[in-house]
Amino acid sequence: MTYYGVKLNSKQLIPSRNNIISGIYLVKNNITRQLYVGQSNDIARRWYEHCKNSRNKFRLDRAIKKYKPDNFSVYVLLVLPEVKELYDKYEKFYIDFFGTYDNNTFHYNMTPGGEGFGFKEDHPNYKGKLIDDVGGIEYLKKSKASGKSLEDMLNELNMNDKAFYNYLKSHGYSGWHDLTGKRESSLGKNHFNCKWQIIDDAGGIDFIKSCKSKGMLKKDIIEDIGTTIFVFDNYLKNHGFKSWRSLN
Repeated sequence: MTYYGVKLNSKQLIPSRNNIISGIYLVKNNITRQLYVGQSNDIARRWYEHCKNSRNKFRLDRAIKKYKPDNFSVYVLLVLPEVKELYDKYEKFYIDFFGTYDNNTFHYNMTPGGEGFGFKEDHPNYKGKLIDDVGGIEYLKKSKASGKSLEDMLNELNMNDKAFYNYLKSHGYSGWHDLTGKRESSLGKNHFNCKWQIIDDAGGIDFIKSCKSKGMLKKDIIEDIGTTIFVFDNYLKNHGFKSWRSLN
């Protein structure tokens, strides 16, 4: 275990097999002096991801998009072997040491740390916190009312549909369509046009294809959208697909 606390230069921040440093890192906004502490088994690649994605869900990523990468510095605080317990322990230590998680009022850390590899981006509770950070249910309602589809929201928040629906259900909504009420046609709420509108609201054929390409099962997509197998199959046929298998 080696302590560095040194700034990485531009060459050291280019992801490559020669630049792999594993441990705890610090990012500093040189304009606002805001800080972020993180853990990674490849700090250069993690920095590259922060810059490339500029995701709405991470405060740091949004800041990088706003202020540009050149206005940030990256420091290696501690080099560690890839041991989860060590990463979690020292990430929590340095977040506390630098005070980068202060009730989300100034610095960029959105948790007190110690979640471990992958936990932050996969855990439903963490995903829910990310939605809360952009405005919660009210923000989702406004987004839907403005014409955004479910696919638009998943891309904007960089979330998977499972975490998104867990959030909706935890707030009493059965699905994306339920945020503004199910669409009803003059022929009644059980008419195909009404039920198909719910699928359209989720993103239509493109959304279904995207879910299938991610390995989701048909029954899971149907449950998430909030429709039935009968309506779903008829929707596919109406859009030129004989069956689920023919959907590529």
